[in-house]
Amino acid sequence: MGNFKSNIPEEIDVEFLKNAASDGNLDAIKSLAAMYYYGEGVEQNFLKAFYWLEKATNFNDADSMKIIGDMYHEGMGIEQNFEKCAEWLRKAASHGNAEAMNNLGVIYEYGQGVEKNHEKAMRWLEKAADSGYVMAMKAVGGMYYYGAGETQDFLKAFTWFNKAANLNDAEAMKIVGDMYHAGMGVQQNFDKAIKFYEKAAEFGDAESMYNLALMYARGDGGEENSAKTLEWLEKSAELGNENAIKMLQKINQNDE
Repeated sequence: MGNFKSNIPEEIDVEFLKNAASDGNLDAIKSLAAMYYYGEGVEQNFLKAFYWLEKATNFNDADSMKIIGDMYHEGMGIEQNFEKCAEWLRKAASHGNAEAMNNLGVIYEYGQGVEKNHEKAMRWLEKAADSGYVMAMKAVGGMYYYGAGETQDFLKAFTWFNKAANLNDAEAMKIVGDMYHAGMGVQQNFDKAIKFYEKAAEFGDAESMYNLALMYARGDGGEENSAKTLEWLEKSAELGNENAIKMLQKINQNDE
């Protein structure tokens, strides 16, 4: 949804906004759309949100086009219609909306409102990724990683996950760490694996914390370090990682 909610003003004056919107003020139109969408300052009403979003599209507002596409996809305030969803996403994408490009890729991959077409899915996802949309980078990386409709290519997968990691995406950091650890698409490098796991851990990724514990327990890339093993296990367990919890329980039982 991007920053759609940010269109809601801090001080809400519905009548003032409606008058401004009637005079063709795009900011007021988008504010009303967001207010009705989220139910802030007014009673939530997706049909009214849709009404104001359509008004905004008369100004070629790509964000509004994309949200209309989403609403048709989910049937929010209007009847679900995948064909119209695809139509509005194309309009938004043609005006440079990266999230719409990503969503077009998804519906082409699953054949929702369009004929299923993996090549078109990849083309739209890569356009979104090239526009800096992190979810698309991970989607493209995943397709190359698993060979979904493509020849499996770990190097291309690594390239896209690394781009997403460089934009502070914790999931991508964890996957880059996995690939360095296993030597998939890149030369095996335990130091770099630790580096990316630690980055992901800074963003609260419990799985990366658990992976760090395992590396220190085995001495991957250096000597075994029981203190760091315990430190990362406890951090991961605090976030609910079941593997870390079980490993801690086993360590505690052995110490009894």
